[in-house]
Formats: sequence, C-alpha cells, structure tokens
Amino acid sequence: QTWFKDNWVRGQDAEWAGYASTTVTAYENPWMGIEEILDAQRRMSAREFSMLFLGEWVDEEGGVFQSWEGSMLHESSIPKYDPRRKYCMGIDLAIHEDFNVVYLADASTRTVVNMWRWNKTHESITYDRIVDLWEDHGQPYTVADASGLGRPMVTELQGRGMQVTGLVITSANKLNLVKTLAADMEHRRIMFPPYPALKRELNAFMYHATPSGKLSARAASGYNDDMIMALVMTNEALKHTGSGDQTERSSWMNTRKKGVRQRMKELANATQ
Repeated sequence: QTWFKDNWVRGQDAEWAGYASTTVTAYENPWMGIEEILDAQRRMSAREFSMLFLGEWVDEEGGVFQSWEGSMLHESSIPKYDPRRKYCMGIDLAIHEDFNVVYLADASTRTVVNMWRWNKTHESITYDRIVDLWEDHGQPYTVADASGLGRPMVTELQGRGMQVTGLVITSANKLNLVKTLAADMEHRRIMFPPYPALKRELNAFMYHATPSGKLSARAASGYNDDMIMALVMTNEALKHTGSGDQTERSSWMNTRKKGVRQRMKELANATQ
C-alpha cells in the first residue's frame, strides 16, 4: 500500500500541485447493496472492514487482536462439562520447550469450557494424555496443528485410535486463519475463560510487514503463540461441528469396530 498511500497523502497536501485524492466508502457505491456491506461487517474484524469497505488507511504493523475482551467469560459464568452436550477439541502440539495446549469447546454455544497446557514431557506421555482427554470427554470432533513436526504427531494420535483432523498451517493460510479468529472474537462468535497465558499472547500477537511488502502475523519477540494457535484449531473445529458430524463419527466408529473385528479374526486364524 506504500505507493498508493504516498500519492494519497500528496493529494491531501496543498503544496503538491497536480495531486488530488479523496476517500469513497462502500456505502456510496451504487453497485453494492447495503446487505452485502452489512454481511461483510459481520464477517470481518473492525480493522479489516475499515480498510476494505470504509477506505481508511490502517497501520500495517500493530496488534492483530484488538477487541477480544468482549469474548472473555467472567470466572463465575464458565460452564461445566456436560456429557449430554456436543463438544469439539482444538490442539496445538509441542515437542519440548513449547507448550502443548488442548481446548474443549461446547459446539452449540461456541464456548471454551476447559483448557490443558503443559510442556517438557516425553512424547509418549503427551500422546497418552491427549488420548485420555479425548476419551474422557466423549471422543469429540478434534482439529490439531499438523504443521512441521506436528504431522507425525497427529499421525501417531490417529494410530492410537483418536479421531483427529490435521490442519497444516502455512505462510499462505496462517494470516487468514488468524484474521478469522480475530473477527469471530470481536463478534463474540467464540467465547473463552480469562486464561492469563492466553491474554498475554493476544496482546503480543502482531502484524508484521515483510521486506517484500506482504503482511504476516506472529508473536512478538519473547512470546509464544501456542494458546492462540490452539484456539485457531478450536475455531476451525467449531465451524465443522454441528453440521452432521454425529453421522460422520458414527460412520468412523463403525469402521473402527469393523477393523478391530477383522484384526481379531486374522489373529484367530493365525493361531489355528
């Protein structure tokens, strides 16, 4: 945006002869309906809507999560896990120093009801703990970060019988996923308890302009983003939960049982 903004600023300065600039909002566009604009406002964060529909210049660098306080639950209003309700899980996996983070969210209210966070454990202990959490909470639909070393870890969890979808984060999709989470927070489409570690990460997650002029987002120096990325996974899981996944889960469970029966039959034949 640098070239355009430079020329726009010149158009606002009387000393630059031959330059003129103005701002026109989407509301003044005769080819754009009001419903289309309002729909975009509901989907986007205030920052993105200001840029794309109000024609406002927004600083490229700065905090990604500007209005998340409204999505934070009061300590007294955090719901308890109810096995009769439908849930989903979001997981950010770690190797050693980073943190493993697991969220459990109510699918109908889009509310995080519990969180587990730990690090510096052996991989086998991590796998056991995640599978135990999944089974103890009704085997909910789960999305986990399968980027880099997360891919073999997701494969290991699947091998242990866990139904988990791996989501690979790349430079091409990370910004959009994070912006979606920011917009959903602003519009209270996802709610969460006041976890201190999450609040620190939200305040320290920043936009950065790359040397090539592209926009990226990452944690500020000295901060982690494990809590945020696990929340990204939870947000994506929430978008798929409640859209018939009970049938999908039933189908998956039947397939799993069929595989177990087949394996038992093969073992029985081998011992005869």
